[in-house]
Amino acid sequence: MTEKARTYCFIERWTAQADLDAHLASPFFQKNVPKLIETLENGLDINVVNFI
Repeated sequence: MTEKARTYCFIERWTAQADLDAHLASPFFQKNVPKLIETLENGLDINVVNFI
């Protein structure tokens, strides 16, 4: 096992920043992400990568 054995990676592709912003502001996201963070040892880290 590595020290990142309990690391989860979700890769999502959004057509536009506005679509991602709407997702992050959605009632589902706002309701469920705090619950997810509680279950994670190291919290939640969101990284946005823009491809050219």
